[in-house]
Order: sequence, then structure tokens, then C-alpha cells
Amino acid sequence: MSYSFSQTEQEILINFEIPEGIKKSDLDIQIHSNWIQAGIKEKEPILCGELIYGIDEENSKWDFNEKGYLVIITLKKKESTEWMLIIKNDYQGKIDSNSEFILSIFYEDQKDYSKALQYLSSSAKKSHLISLYKLAALYIINDSNYPITPNYEMGFSLFKKAAKQNSSTALFMVGNLYCSGQGCQQNFIKAEKYYKKALENGSQIAGVYLGNLYFQGGNGIEQSDELAIKYWTDAALNNFQPEAMKQLAIMHTLGRGVEKNFNKAKGYINLALSLDSSIEIPEDILEQLQIELENQNEIQKEKEKEKEKENQNQIENQIENLNQIENQNQNQNQNQNQIQNENHKENEIKSKKKKPKNKIKFQTLKVLLLFVQSLLLEFF
Repeated sequence: MSYSFSQTEQEILINFEIPEGIKKSDLDIQIHSNWIQAGIKEKEPILCGELIYGIDEENSKWDFNEKGYLVIITLKKKESTEWMLIIKNDYQGKIDSNSEFILSIFYEDQKDYSKALQYLSSSAKKSHLISLYKLAALYIINDSNYPITPNYEMGFSLFKKAAKQNSSTALFMVGNLYCSGQGCQQNFIKAEKYYKKALENGSQIAGVYLGNLYFQGGNGIEQSDELAIKYWTDAALNNFQPEAMKQLAIMHTLGRGVEKNFNKAKGYINLALSLDSSIEIPEDILEQLQIELENQNEIQKEKEKEKEKENQNQIENQIENLNQIENQNQNQNQNQNQIQNENHKENEIKSKKKKPKNKIKFQTLKVLLLFVQSLLLEFF
């Protein structure tokens, strides 16, 4: 738990959260003109020490928001001076780890590295998380400003202490040190364990190193390109890690654990460089990728030519088919016309043959009439 503060010309407003289930009667808040102590009874105070400036004790107060489990302390300034921090020193030997860490930053800004280290070390002894891994880093990276002797064993011990608080940064660093064997005996099994814990607690880079571990294999870890790709892909797509993108580009170029895919490889390289221009891609991979992409382009061009030729042939065949259909239609029309002409001629012939029969019939009728007429004349 830590506190934060804001201020106006007249007041300092301090607030901090406490665990659920804590009641107002469980709190220990003491406000005095030149010192303060605030926290939960019988536990290390969250805020404790000598105030940087004196306050108006009578008009200072505190309150507890039970719904939000938030303690709010209002300190009335005696003067309108701006406060750089709340606590400037311990009071009767008491000071909280948060204030010690803030003081270490304050003295670091003042370039008083001895005092900065003093407060940082004291805060780390009280298991202040950020102090633990900052001090651990100082033991490992050897910052020449600080009066500290490099010590990997001490750095490893401090990171491991911070890792007990499920700090993703500390968990990742413990995994790294187990992997390299710095400050401890090299142990890939333990490195795997801490990398996975770091990943579970939100580390964005642990997946990259876990992938590296499976890619390398050995020391109790079974080599697996598939697992390496799994963790690199997660780190690349979900956490945008350029190093993971570089590794995926290499795997897609070589076809390790995946089918070769030069377009994907090129895409990963471009994305990695857009995120971090300092990423170094192996020259042999770049050369191989360039050759393969050029060959791929040539093959693609040949395929496009073949496709274009095939399309042209299809068009020509379609035109030929249309011409054949048109010729067939013309022939069919000619045949139909010929049939119609023949039918017409036949009808004409039939018509001519029928006309004489009508004439004969008419003449026969006329003869009969004359015969009847002659009979009638004879009768009368």
C-alpha cells in the first residue's frame, strides 16, 4: 500500500486505499503540527515521519470512505509554500517505506547519491516493491553515480524477494538470472517457471524469452520450435514485441516449426523495424529472404503470363464457338427457307390440279340442265 498527495495554496490532500473489511475503528491516524502517522493498527504505517513543513494541527482532519476503502487526510498549511514531498525525515526513528522511497528519488534528483542509497536501502529492507527491484538493478548494472559495489548475488536475492509479491518485473528478472546463471546456479527449469509466472502477472516481454528458451532447449528443457513460435506469436501479436517479430521472421524464412512464408517473414520484419529501428536482422536471413522473394515474384509473373495466355485462349475459343453457332443458325435459316419454298411450290401445283376438276363439274351440270330442258319441251 502506498499514498499519493495533491495540494492547493492552503491545503495538502493525502489519500490511500486499505484492504476490504477494514473498519474506521481499525485505523490509526495521528496528525500533529510537525509529524504524522497513518495506517492500520498493529501494522507497519502507510505514512509516518516528520513533515517537511509545519501545519495547522487544529484545522487538519481525516475521513474514511467505507464504500471505497479510502482514507483521506487534509492538512492545513501554515504558509502557502509548495510541498515537494510530505515526509522529510523519520520521527523518533519511525518512517514509512513509501516516504523513504520518495526521499531516495528526491536526493537522487539533488545528485546526493549517498543519501539516495541510504533511503532506498532502508525502504527495500521493509520490502517496498519498487525499492527492491531498483536496488537490485543497481547491484547488477553498476551505476557509477552510486557508491555501490556490483554484486550479482545481492541483485538476485533482492529480485527474488520482490518476486514473492508477484511483481512481473521481478519475476522476469529472476527468470533471466536463472537462465544466464548470473548471481545463482544456472537452471533452465527454474527460469521457465519464473518466465511463466511473469507472463501470468502481465509481463509483456517474458513471452519473448520463454520462446527463446524453448528454441534453444537443453538443461532439462525439451527443444521445441512449435512452443517457441507459440510464445513468440503471442508476444508479437498481443504485446507488440519487436524481438518476437524478428524471431518469427527468421522461422518463416527458414521454415522451422512452420511452412515457409516469405511474405509473412517480410511483414514481420517491416513491423519490427517500425516499432524499433535498432532491431538487428541477421544478414544471411535478409539475403535469403530477398532471393526467395525475387524468385517468388518471377514465378508469380510466369503464372500471370500463363493465366493471361489461358484467358486469351478462352476468349478465342468463345469467339470461335459463337461463330459456329452463328453459322449453324444461318444454315438452319436457309434450310427453313428452302423447305418453305418447296412447300409453297407444292401448294401451287396442287392448286392448279384442282381447278380443272371444278370446270368439268360445271360443264357436266350444264349438260344435265340442257337434257332436262329438252325433256320438258317434248312433254309439253
